[in-house]
Amino acid sequence: MCMNSICEKYPNVEVRITYGCATYCEKEYPIIVLDKIVVPTDKRKQGIGTDILEMVCQFADETNSVLMLSPSTSLGATSIARLKKFYRRFGLKGNQGKTKIYQFPNYGMYRFPQ
Repeated sequence: MCMNSICEKYPNVEVRITYGCATYCEKEYPIIVLDKIVVPTDKRKQGIGTDILEMVCQFADETNSVLMLSPSTSLGATSIARLKKFYRRFGLKGNQGKTKIYQFPNYGMYRFPQ
């Protein structure tokens, strides 16, 4: 299980993941929503966020789930643009313009299983 692995490896990091399902193009997908990642200030810039995102993406792929999230500065990040750039490294797309999926209206970014 993804959350157990993350909690064991990074006990001081706050991570919240919720689960659901959605239909897109007449196909039912499990959904993983990454609600929160908070790395303590003194632990930042050590690759922890990258490692956690890799674990979450791997879990999403293994369970054939769509990963969704909404970048926010409310948990200590300094820039939405930096967050979006970070998340794009993991294959997340902005839910806007040509990549807008109206079935996922509440989330700013998404990633289909790979």
